[in-house]
Amino acid sequence: MGADVSMSGGTAAFVDANAGSDKTVTLTGATLSGLDAGNYILSAVNTATASITKATVTITGDGLNGSGYYGTYDGAAHAATATGTGVGSAVLGQLASGRTHTNAGVYSDTVTYTDGTGNYKNASKVVKSYVLKAAATITGDGLNGSGYYGTYDGQAHAATATVTGVGGVVLGQVTSSTTHTDVGIYTDRVTFTDVTGNYKDTIKNIKSYVLKATATITGDGLNGSGYFGTFDGQAHVATATVTGVGGVILGQVTSSTTHTDVGIYSDTVTYTDQTGNYQNASKVVKSYILKATVTITGDGLNGSGYFGTYDGQAHAATATVTGVGGVILGQIMSSTTHTDIGIYSDTVTFLGDANYKAASKVIKSYIIG
Repeated sequence: MGADVSMSGGTAAFVDANAGSDKTVTLTGATLSGLDAGNYILSAVNTATASITKATVTITGDGLNGSGYYGTYDGAAHAATATGTGVGSAVLGQLASGRTHTNAGVYSDTVTYTDGTGNYKNASKVVKSYVLKAAATITGDGLNGSGYYGTYDGQAHAATATVTGVGGVVLGQVTSSTTHTDVGIYTDRVTFTDVTGNYKDTIKNIKSYVLKATATITGDGLNGSGYFGTFDGQAHVATATVTGVGGVILGQVTSSTTHTDVGIYSDTVTYTDQTGNYQNASKVVKSYILKATVTITGDGLNGSGYFGTYDGQAHAATATVTGVGGVILGQIMSSTTHTDIGIYSDTVTFLGDANYKAASKVIKSYIIG
């Protein structure tokens, strides 16, 4: 009949905590129990062998849903990254994919943990990376950096703008689909449609400014302005021609004052724009009314001089002076007189006045017997 004795308790421990096969296990602290336990002494415990298997690594990352890469396109290359954690959430290291991505897109990449401790299984995981489209910036060449800014020139103009991306790189020019010719302030839409795949399509409303042009005033008088003509007894105004862009004639303008008598006059002509495309303009122009020529006619033979029978009296040659429209300006006579019978040639002179030139004429006088 066997003894009533058994062993219990104690702690079995591996020689170390690292994974491995056929590792030594030692029991310590065991005790004996049973009816016959007093008859025995626990002097030695045999060792045994066992294995510690490798643990599994958990791979987590910093991208969408905790893996890969997540960020906006910035022109730089990015790799999918992840963190390897082990027993007790111990961080085993950072992992990166072997590929990088620069352009916007969704990518699937493999990150791999290769164990260097011997305690964990090598592990791989496919993670997604997200490079998001960046926002483009639209700026222009008009007032405050947008649209169109210029003076009316009769041409159609579209609002233009420059599109810049990451780091200020110029992505291109954009123009509005509408054009404007006449003076005004316009609001137009410009649209950037990305062809690179790295930027969001962008729309912006920008203002364009077409400013009033300057009109040129020229006339028909001396040096191309005012009025230029000979006294004719009529009232005259200074006139001028207004021209615009490309020499187009915008109309005629006249002064508000009139002049009849001979003289040089300075008058203001004013252009008031009706088109909306030109600034109002004024100019002082000169007008010239020149002296007219008189006609000298007389009462002698052939209408001049003196014609009569000898009467013992002294006679002077006389003539009539007529002006514009046959108006009689007065009588003139020669400075010499004749009494005896004969045919005489004498000069009669008109000294002129404010509106007429001086004039002289040789006329014959006849004293017959």
